[in-house]
Amino acid sequence: RYLHSFPTRLSSDLFGSGVYVGYATRISNSTISGNIEENPANAKYGAGVFVRGTAALELESSVVSGNELVQPGVSGYQSSDLGSNVDGVVVTGANNLINIVTHDVSVPADTLRMLPDLGPLQPNGGLTPTQALNAGSPLIGRGNTVASPGSCDQRGAGYPRTTDGRIDIGAVQAPASADTIFGDGFDGL
Repeated sequence: RYLHSFPTRLSSDLFGSGVYVGYATRISNSTISGNIEENPANAKYGAGVFVRGTAALELESSVVSGNELVQPGVSGYQSSDLGSNVDGVVVTGANNLINIVTHDVSVPADTLRMLPDLGPLQPNGGLTPTQALNAGSPLIGRGNTVASPGSCDQRGAGYPRTTDGRIDIGAVQAPASADTIFGDGFDGL
């Protein structure tokens, strides 16, 4: 099962705006991006994913990036991807990219902490808009299907989850390379 969070703007005294994790939850092969959080405390609780202090989150082969906090009366946005309202929350799993983590939340050791290099939210095939991986994205070839071993990505039939013998992080798999003899481009020299 794939989860792709469509951009939202939530203005309330609640925490987060993309995904609220209140109980034991597994998010796999997902992209959570473009959410905007606005709260009276002006605190970064995780505009992409908020994990309540007593909840458990397993994150597998997912992207949480490009989510922001807007502060009333302050110009601009602040990055706020994954957080909690308490310190010491531990996220388990593997093969993720989370750009900004707040409130002393621990993430798996192999978590990439950088920008994912995604395209805009737009039709890329399938039934829902998605964010395609740009060429050279750090998500390419670094994913897993531990929690979601389906044969296709979020877009459905015709969009395989594995291409060129690799699995990408996130909801969408990058297309197969044009180089069909050697994956590293050796034959093009």
